[in-house]
Amino acid sequence: MAVAQQTFSQEVAEESPGRDTLQSINIKNVLSFGPEGIGPHGLELRPLNILIGDNGGGKSNFLDVLQLLRAAALGFLPAHIAASGGVRNWRWRGNSAEQASSIEVSVRSAANDSGLKLRYSLSFIEEETFGLKIIDEKLDGTETESGHNYDHTYLEYRDGHPYLVAREAGRKLGKLTKNANFNPQSNETALAQMRYFPEYGNVVSIGFLFDSSRFYLDWDFGRNAAVRRYANIDERAFMPHKGVLSLPGRGSGLLSEDAGNLAAVLDFLRDEQRNPGLRQKIRDYLREFYIYADDIEIEEIGSPPDALRLVLHETNLPNPTPVSRMSEGTLQWLALLAVLLDPNPAPLICLEEPEVNLHPDAIHLLARLLKEASRRSQIIVTTHSDYLLEEFTRSPEDVVVVGRRKGATTMKRLDREELASLLKKYTLSQLWDRGFIGGNK
Repeated sequence: MAVAQQTFSQEVAEESPGRDTLQSINIKNVLSFGPEGIGPHGLELRPLNILIGDNGGGKSNFLDVLQLLRAAALGFLPAHIAASGGVRNWRWRGNSAEQASSIEVSVRSAANDSGLKLRYSLSFIEEETFGLKIIDEKLDGTETESGHNYDHTYLEYRDGHPYLVAREAGRKLGKLTKNANFNPQSNETALAQMRYFPEYGNVVSIGFLFDSSRFYLDWDFGRNAAVRRYANIDERAFMPHKGVLSLPGRGSGLLSEDAGNLAAVLDFLRDEQRNPGLRQKIRDYLREFYIYADDIEIEEIGSPPDALRLVLHETNLPNPTPVSRMSEGTLQWLALLAVLLDPNPAPLICLEEPEVNLHPDAIHLLARLLKEASRRSQIIVTTHSDYLLEEFTRSPEDVVVVGRRKGATTMKRLDREELASLLKKYTLSQLWDRGFIGGNK
C-alpha cells in the first residue's frame, strides 16, 4: 500500500519556520578522538547524517560526545562523567595528562532573523583531587545585519574564571565582566547557568538545542521492556515540545529514550484535531511495513481509567494483539514512526542502528522516513546496514565514513563529485563492500 501523499500538513510544506541547527563539530582528546580532532575545521553536519564504519571505529563515541554536550547544557556534566566511569575514561587513551580534552561546536540559531551563528567550546582535564576540571569555556557568535557581519564574545575564561558580557541599557553588548551574580561551580559549565539570565536571550539557544535533543541508542523491545508495560494515563498531559528544561523522559511530548511512553505519544500524535492527517499516515506506514496489520488502537484501562494500552489490529482476526505480545520489529517500527513522524520533533535526534529488528525489505521505508524527518529535525544515524546505505546512492553527501588512523577516530563526509564516475557503475553499498570509500576492514 502506498503511503498517502500530501495529506500530513501538506507534507510539512508549512514546516517550522526555523530551527537551531548543529553546523559543525570538532572533538580532540575525547574517547577515541585524538589530538588532531576530526580535522582542521571539524565535521560539517547536514540535516541528515548517516554514519558508517567498522566496529570500534568511533560511531558510538561520536554520539556519546553529543550526549556529553547535553549534560553540559543541562548542568549535569560532572554527574554524567562520573556515572560513565570518570574523567579518565572520557579522555583519549593516547594522550598525556597535560593535554586537555576539548569539544567545539558551531550552531546556526533560528531564534531571530539576523542569521546568528554561535560557536561554543569546552575544554577539561583530569584533576587529581576533584576529577573533572573545566579549564576553558567560550561562547561567541557572528550576527549579520544590513549586509555586515558583527562578531561578539558572550562568554570566555580569564584566570580560570568565566567572564560574561555585561549588557547595558540601550546597548546590545558591553564589556566582559565577572558577573557578581554568576558563580558556577568550578567543575560545572557556565553555559548551563547562562540560560537563567534573561539578558542573554537568544545566545543561550545553543544550550536549548542540546538539552532538548533525543538519543535512541539502546532501545529494548524484549519481553521485559518498558514499552510493553501499560502507560500511565497521566502521560497524556504533554508539556510543550520545545525548550524543555528537564531531563529527557516522559511528559515532554516526545518519545522517551526507553520508548516507555509509546502508547501515550501515539495517542497524542493520532489526535486528528491536533495533527490532521497524521493518524492515517501512521496507519499507512504501519500497513506497508506489516501487510497483515490493519491499525493500532490506544485503549484506556481501569475504571476510572488510569492506564493506556497499545494494541494491534490485524486483518481477518477478530481480537487485537496486546503490546505484550507484539513482535520486537513491529514495536520498534511504531517507535520509529513516533519519533520520525512527529510534526514538532526534538531539534536533534540521534538513532543508533535503527535497522536492527527490521526485515531488509523494510529498510527502504526507514530511509524514506529518515529523509522526511530531516526536513523538520536534524538527524544523526549510525548503521552497519548496506541495505540502508544503498538508499543514499543518490545523496552520498549524507553519508559520513568513520574509521581509525594512528589509534584515533577519523570522520570523512562523502563527496558527490569525487564519486561521480564510480557511482555510474556501482551503488554506495557496492562501493563500501569493495573498499572504495573506507569504513571497513
